[in-house]
Amino acid sequence: YTTYLQLYGERHTNVASILNVKGNLQKKRGNLAAARECYNHALRIYDELNGSHRSSGAVNVLNNLASLYSAEGQMELAGSSYFEALNIARTLYAPCNPTIALILNNIGAMYEKQEENQLAQDYFRQAVEMRQALFGERNKNTALSLGNLSLSFAKLGKAIEAEAYCKKAVE
Repeated sequence: YTTYLQLYGERHTNVASILNVKGNLQKKRGNLAAARECYNHALRIYDELNGSHRSSGAVNVLNNLASLYSAEGQMELAGSSYFEALNIARTLYAPCNPTIALILNNIGAMYEKQEENQLAQDYFRQAVEMRQALFGERNKNTALSLGNLSLSFAKLGKAIEAEAYCKKAVE
């Protein structure tokens, strides 16, 4: 981080990007407060440079921040961050985009964590459809979303549908 500051100065996308990476490392180590600080610092830089987080880098940071909030059980903050990331991504990217598919899958996981299984299923289904269009049936990202969709059907007591999606996920 210090090297990046020396090379680029405080207000540069590369500094924001490395803060996002540093936040991910802190989260992985279990230091959630430090991760949150890194993510928020990165967002401030993106705001100063682009205004209102309007960049692909900010979308990634918001998605990571939402994941952190979800891990902490702060579901309202997680939801607002995920939806902000999704809305920005939809303005920046083509309608069928890997980042959008990832965010849709993460929103599904957030709803699943809240036992909002029907909402989770809706978002997992969108992620599956997008990932199938992007990557095809035999792809790890598609399989992940298919597995999530399978679990959401199982939690709703729909064993036949759950089994069908599970089979697709492991094919």
